[in-house]
Amino acid sequence: MTTDSNVNPETLDAPRPEVQPAPPAIPPGFIDVTRVRERDLEYMDQATADQIRLAQAAAREEQRKTKAAADAKAAKESAESSARAKKVTDEVIARGEREGEEPEQDPRLLKPAEFELEVPDTLTESQKKVAAGYAEDVAAIAANSEIPQDEAQVILDSALDIAATIMPNGEEPNLANADECMSVMHSRWGAVATKELVADANKAVARLGQSVRDWLNTPNEFGEMIGNSPAAVYALAMYQRGHTRMSPDKAAAEVARLRGTPEYQRGDKVFTDQVALLSKVAARGSNRELPMPRPKPAPILSPAEVGRKRVEQEIAAIRKNPDYASMDGKKRAPLVKRMGELMAQLHQG
Repeated sequence: MTTDSNVNPETLDAPRPEVQPAPPAIPPGFIDVTRVRERDLEYMDQATADQIRLAQAAAREEQRKTKAAADAKAAKESAESSARAKKVTDEVIARGEREGEEPEQDPRLLKPAEFELEVPDTLTESQKKVAAGYAEDVAAIAANSEIPQDEAQVILDSALDIAATIMPNGEEPNLANADECMSVMHSRWGAVATKELVADANKAVARLGQSVRDWLNTPNEFGEMIGNSPAAVYALAMYQRGHTRMSPDKAAAEVARLRGTPEYQRGDKVFTDQVALLSKVAARGSNRELPMPRPKPAPILSPAEVGRKRVEQEIAAIRKNPDYASMDGKKRAPLVKRMGELMAQLHQG
């Protein structure tokens, strides 16, 4: 017989060690080995004790593998989350928000109008500040959509009336929550009328163009969208229905008719709100000549406005800082805290 040259022939006939058979496995469910203590094994026969020790070692190894898999999954998810945050930051930078570059045009900013719309004196001081911003926006929409100044004034007045009366505290609902806004409209006008108002408002937006759609549907830093505003929905629906451009005589006649209806008499908001709007249209007949558009003077910033500008610049710088979107809490925490302080300064008063 042939042998391997590396094998010593003398060992071929040597007695081989006896192979010990593996101890039989513990029947499944027979015992929970993870709960057996070492001192308990002293009271068992050696074979059973050895089986339990082997099973305990196997259980520990399985636990180690399970933990390692869980740790790997968590690390992967963390890496993916950081990658998503970095992607968002990179996209912001790619849009031109780099140091020394002009930021991308905010889609909510429309081409300024050459005329100004008036804000009612009946509003509170806090309401006037919000109304002044809406007045500029509605004037810009009118200029971009070739809506006459007098009609734009009626649209603004109508929206401000709704905004000032739709909530008990004289403010609108949370414009970041579309469901809340819809619930408020249902409460004021009913489900059927609200559905019709929303449908007509959407038709108006389609007519007015993409810039107006962007202005309505672009959220601010708090997630609020003007498109969710019940006041904006109502004003757009009235524009779509032609109420805002009705002649003063026709509007006066419609007001008289509506006031005689049972719905108006019992205070149905669908009718009372329409009467309020048409009354403003009818009032235009008392002075048919509108003043010439007033050119806007170049703005002179007050010390408060200068301070606000600096706060806005610091906010923009924090948003561009990659650490602000980092998954590392130690890096992100001071930036989040500073952002909160700046937001509080920005919205004081």
